[in-house]
Amino acid sequence: MGKTLRRWMSAPWRWITSSFRVQMAMAVVLSFFVAVFTVGIGVQLFDAQEPKMDGQPPAGSIAPPDSREEISQSKYGLSLTYGLKLRLRELASELQANPQISSDRWKDISRPPFSWALTDDRGRVLVRVGEMPGDRIDVHAFLQRVESSSRSAGDSSEGEIAAYYPFEMKGEARYLFGVQRLGEMPVRREEHPMRPLLILSASLAAFLVSYIWLTRGKLSQIRDLAKGMDRIAEGDFSFRLKEKGRDELGSLITNINRMADRLEENRERERAWERNRMELITHVSHDLRGPLTSIIGYLQLMRDKPELEKEELLHCGGIALNKSLGLKRMIDDLFEYAKLSHPNVRLHRKRISLTRLLEQLLEECFVLTEEKGVRLQKELPEDPLVLDGDPVLLARLFENLLDNALRHGQGERIRVVAVRSADWAAITVANPAEELDPSLLERFFDTFVTGDASRREGGSGLGLAIAKSVVKLHGGEIGAEQKAGELRIHIRLPLCPCESDEKESGG
Repeated sequence: MGKTLRRWMSAPWRWITSSFRVQMAMAVVLSFFVAVFTVGIGVQLFDAQEPKMDGQPPAGSIAPPDSREEISQSKYGLSLTYGLKLRLRELASELQANPQISSDRWKDISRPPFSWALTDDRGRVLVRVGEMPGDRIDVHAFLQRVESSSRSAGDSSEGEIAAYYPFEMKGEARYLFGVQRLGEMPVRREEHPMRPLLILSASLAAFLVSYIWLTRGKLSQIRDLAKGMDRIAEGDFSFRLKEKGRDELGSLITNINRMADRLEENRERERAWERNRMELITHVSHDLRGPLTSIIGYLQLMRDKPELEKEELLHCGGIALNKSLGLKRMIDDLFEYAKLSHPNVRLHRKRISLTRLLEQLLEECFVLTEEKGVRLQKELPEDPLVLDGDPVLLARLFENLLDNALRHGQGERIRVVAVRSADWAAITVANPAEELDPSLLERFFDTFVTGDASRREGGSGLGLAIAKSVVKLHGGEIGAEQKAGELRIHIRLPLCPCESDEKESGG
């Protein structure tokens, strides 16, 4: 149950990390929420500023009668009481300037409507407007009412505020007492002129900072990708990008690394092919010069000395002919090797029986081995050893191996053994031979190896190199060893999978 729960919980995370677009969308959404949160914090900070009672109408005080902006009064209890007192002072100024103001005018100058009363120094009501009760006001009781209304105004938008203002009119002491319900009061707060711009700037900055912070990993990955592509484009195929993530960007980096691997592989293959080509040209120019010089020498001798006996002329012509045939064989081998070593060589594959192919080749070599007094020993299985390969090239492979054994063998027999080894056909061509240097065996299948026995007695020096190229083109392996006085060449070629399955099911 725990594993299932963890798997279900990790599924959304795997979904997010496997898509670059989803990650970018999530970054935008989270940054948007951060910006909204920043706006809320900014509003709270501005609203939290308390008004100051410094003798001037503070921010959040009662608006003049022409104000139209209403806000919550619950945070500005002291300010509202102070504002009502200011309105009483304005009313006192009106009364001092014009004591004969009519009752209707008194009502007009108290708008927006609030209740007030004008008393003498004993609390006797001289003028009353609104809902001020009684003909006399108890000054001490009203002062307590003023204090309690100031406290309650800060906690609720309901209730009332009360204030009083003493002054003199015509040399006599007068008092103005005012009461107004909170729900009827038009109030406003003087906002900071830069408040909207500051909040907007803060929210944008929060959005950008959070978005950059959330996407910093992907942005760094994209920068590294761009730098890596520049290095690869400049030819540095050994450079590899750091692979991380399972999204489209991670897949792109993986594919770029694979591309760099293939480019480096191709470049190394082309360099090796170029080195081989240059070595081949060098060695061929050297090896062609010898027989060509001999041919030219004998032909010049036959031209310059026509008085030679017929037997001598035939002898010189025979040597020139043999040298020409050797030269032709070398040129044919050179052309064959150049074709097989090219990176874009193509095989004409067919499904063939390797056992039958070897039987046919050994029968064709029977006459030649009889002439040289060499006995062929073949150990071929009844298994057809079916493989998918180019029959012409495979025939050339075993012809070269048999030719090498005939030319350079030191005994009177050549063994050819073929067996099945799992999904492979294992073939061994062995013949008695003199002991070779171990370092020479390591380079046995290279072209024109100095000291290679294949270069003696008219050999081109390319037969074993051609054999190695054919084996590699078929996905096989080739090697040489000396054991029990024999030079053994081992070859492994992959068999058809379907043939292997049939053998296993039949067994």
